[in-house]
Amino acid sequence: MGLGCALIIFEHFSDTPWVMKNSKALKTNYVLVDYENVQPKNLSLLTQDYFQIYLFLGVKQNRLSLELVEAMHNFGPDRSKYIYVTKTGANALDFHITYYLGKLATKNPNACFHIISKDKGFDPLIKHLNTIKVNASRRESIAHIPALSVKKNSKSSVSKNSKSSVNKNSKSEEKINVIVKNLKGRGKAKPRKEKTLKNTIKNIFQQKLTESEVNAVFNKLAKSKYITSKNGNISYLLPK
Repeated sequence: MGLGCALIIFEHFSDTPWVMKNSKALKTNYVLVDYENVQPKNLSLLTQDYFQIYLFLGVKQNRLSLELVEAMHNFGPDRSKYIYVTKTGANALDFHITYYLGKLATKNPNACFHIISKDKGFDPLIKHLNTIKVNASRRESIAHIPALSVKKNSKSSVSKNSKSSVNKNSKSEEKINVIVKNLKGRGKAKPRKEKTLKNTIKNIFQQKLTESEVNAVFNKLAKSKYITSKNGNISYLLPK
């Protein structure tokens, strides 16, 4: 689950000039971070307005990095919240995450929910939520959230002349930028095999790219010197 979290398509049947047919709206994505288990260094990836961040802190998490605090501050109080667990106990923080997930899912059942944790104990809960049509998932890294591959389009219309070669090149560059940003956020967990990287590219774009398009993107990454492929092994030279 999770690939449907990036985008919803709404059909509008209206003659109102400011209402677009086939316009795109982004679902709210709730990110619940198990900070006892995972200490993400890439919260800054969640800059889009459709992300809501809940950072769950255990009793022993009394020191936070300046980078993390600045990221939470930049999101603002409407998009980010600290949840403090004030007493120790078996799975105390996990129960807090479960409570807030249920509360948020009741309030906004059509949203998407991402638990950021390496704790597989959440998986039975995730499986149950999926069976009742709640789009929830557990991810070991923020960089693995599918919605990060979607760039919000703020333009209200696209002219017929935009289908020029210049525009195609722009879209190609946009794909490369999305992939590079995603790969940077993975840290040391980047794919190391050519086949794995191509599958990652497919997943970033929600399996909507054809094999030839995936190969074209892969070749573009190589041509731009972001990756080097040798005997099926991938090495990276990503911008800082």
